[in-house]
Amino acid sequence: RTEAAIAGARADREARIAAQISLFMGIGLLLGAFTACVAAALGGMRRDEMHETYWSDPARAVRP
Repeated sequence: RTEAAIAGARADREARIAAQISLFMGIGLLLGAFTACVAAALGGMRRDEMHETYWSDPARAVRP
């Protein structure tokens, strides 16, 4: 094998590795964004529940 063929094969291998890394990074970012959205939705529901329980007019009537 010549040096050019070896260099070409190495470049192809590195390009495949870079493509795989990019794919898995993209999947990881999408999963992270989905997890953040779910956590934000759950946190918002929790906040609304706490507001209704402790800061609404009926709750203020019960608490001194």
